[in-house]
Amino acid sequence: MNNAYVWLILGLAVAWFLQLFLSTRQLRHFYARFNELRKAGRCAIGMEGSIYRRRVYAVLVVDDDGKVIHAEQLSGVTVFAKLRPVPALIGRSLAEVAAGPPEGIPPKIGRAFQKAAADILAADAEQEAAADTVPG
Repeated sequence: MNNAYVWLILGLAVAWFLQLFLSTRQLRHFYARFNELRKAGRCAIGMEGSIYRRRVYAVLVVDDDGKVIHAEQLSGVTVFAKLRPVPALIGRSLAEVAAGPPEGIPPKIGRAFQKAAADILAADAEQEAAADTVPG
């Protein structure tokens, strides 16, 4: 009977280390892709969900005119999920994305993109406010 508990604990430990390895690998792939996208323009990451419900991550990249040039989402129930493009947002203005997702985008993913758009708009407002206070 003792032998069975040892094997159970060892099996759980191996599963935990495998999950840790795979989630770290997923995180590295995510940030490698994010760093590629950062080179294209201003960007932000939005997240929707909680620790108890499935999380969705959205990466939004806009050009200097405030038009979306890249939109990608990370959602899935396994550590094998990858960033996938969301072509419905390409070419839309930042204000449109912040107002709400277009038809065909699930609400949870849409809220993640809204949060990313709100972060970019907030950063723009902060930058404008800082430029206004600098004497020149």
